[in-house]
Amino acid sequence: MPPESALARTLRARRVTASGWSSAFFLANVVGLVALIVLLLNIINQSFGYAVVNYAIKPSELSPDKPLETLSEAELARLLEDKVNRNRLRAIVRDNLLGRQFSQIRLSGAQVINIFPERAFDPERSDQTFSRALGDKRFSTLNARELVTVFSLGLGIPRESLENEPISVAFSGKAFNPAIADKKLSELSILEAAELLAANAPRPQVTVDYLLGDPIEKLFEGRNFRPEVAEKRYDELAIGEYIDLIEDNLDTTQLYRIILRDVAQLRYDRAWTLIESLTNYQGILAEKEASDTLREGDLQFKAWLSLDFILTELTASPATTGLRTSLIGSLWVIILTILIALPLGVGAAVYLEEYAEKNLLNAVIETNIRNLAGVPSIIYGMLGLAIFVRALEQLTSGAFIGITDSNGRTVISAAFTMALLILPVVIINAQEAIRAVPSSIREASYGVGATKWQTTARQVLPAAFPGILTGLILSVSRAIGETAPLLVVGGLTFTLIDPNGPFSKFSVVPIQIYSWTADPATGFRNVAAAAIITLLIVLLLLNTTAIVLRQRLSKSLRG
Repeated sequence: MPPESALARTLRARRVTASGWSSAFFLANVVGLVALIVLLLNIINQSFGYAVVNYAIKPSELSPDKPLETLSEAELARLLEDKVNRNRLRAIVRDNLLGRQFSQIRLSGAQVINIFPERAFDPERSDQTFSRALGDKRFSTLNARELVTVFSLGLGIPRESLENEPISVAFSGKAFNPAIADKKLSELSILEAAELLAANAPRPQVTVDYLLGDPIEKLFEGRNFRPEVAEKRYDELAIGEYIDLIEDNLDTTQLYRIILRDVAQLRYDRAWTLIESLTNYQGILAEKEASDTLREGDLQFKAWLSLDFILTELTASPATTGLRTSLIGSLWVIILTILIALPLGVGAAVYLEEYAEKNLLNAVIETNIRNLAGVPSIIYGMLGLAIFVRALEQLTSGAFIGITDSNGRTVISAAFTMALLILPVVIINAQEAIRAVPSSIREASYGVGATKWQTTARQVLPAAFPGILTGLILSVSRAIGETAPLLVVGGLTFTLIDPNGPFSKFSVVPIQIYSWTADPATGFRNVAAAAIITLLIVLLLLNTTAIVLRQRLSKSLRG
């Protein structure tokens, strides 16, 4: 037993040490809290403020008789028809109805190099392979001379025969439509040439639709189109027919945004922060008047974060873009992630806690589960890329049910990847919740004759459910904010179409924020700040939900 004075000195030293560490922890919390407040204020500062709005064509010039926003759907469609050329209309229909990443083969047909890949340009065999220029052309755009070259090299028919002999002679012993037997290859329409090539191509995938693109009835299956264009190809449509597709499938609000973006060409030439807007209004006016570019624009106070921003689809312009496409993508990914991770995680926890024997193998399994919870998320992204995107592409792309305009970079691949990411955390939280159930509940259940499974399913799991649910929601909160694994799996895809199923291309809110912050154009940082606040609100709601549900369920279980 140490002397009294030595004990007092030891206690005093320990108190000083404890006080020092307590102060250090308190200071760390204060610094962290201040940093978070500064970060939040900076985000809010970027989300509101004055901006100079400019147009290539002012809305008053487009609609001199009444405000542009009051025009009807038909009037907006006619305005679009008058002001936009055919190529741009074609792109607008593709981007807004099919998606920017929609298969070009389905839209416009295959390139020559897709049809005969073995004839790709080779400088050492230039007489036996296509030139680079010809290989890159789509079959539907070939002229008569190019068709002869493609048929000659692709099918091995002498060029002289194709140029000079009728089809019945040049294609002797091959398949052809008797109706074209007396024509030369150069006299065929592009449709007749496609039918002839499809009948003799060495690969079964080379069909007329593959060569020329799908007809409208296939491209727009499930959407609205006029009966008279059902059998036409996308590139065959006239301007009025593109307008009909737009008018039949988009509402007035969507048409109005297209007019602003593609006709009026709305843009923000300069944006100021909230603090600058509140404290330096005269300076902003002076800067606007001093610049030739800014002087022509309108100075408006812009709330980048608004309900309209949240409900608007994604576009390529900060002036008209919104968060809806990414929000829907996040919801799809998270819902599927929960459906995958919850049964697997709870099932694994039940087995490890209630059924598994306490041996070395199970101890190693539990240790590895805890280690997996600390693995960097990018590793899960690489795993998801290797397994779900590439190895299981036939399943995750939807090819097994006939979906042909997608690849493995879909919602379901992202959901499986995120399920792997949160699965260790779900298992650990479920184990802790099950372990916290008093043993007296199990013993009472066994005492009245219940089986092991009846006890687990009807007594243990209901008692552990509040803890399991809390752990799941907190895991999902982490998954919602993850960027790295989804970047690898394919969430950086720029898509203007809302995801509508597990095999859709997608983007999620964190990746959209990353994309916007990396864009130097005026306005993108402001919409990124608005998206960050939206994401923070979603995370706050999830965490609040976890707390409320835990409290209510705990009270109901207590009686």
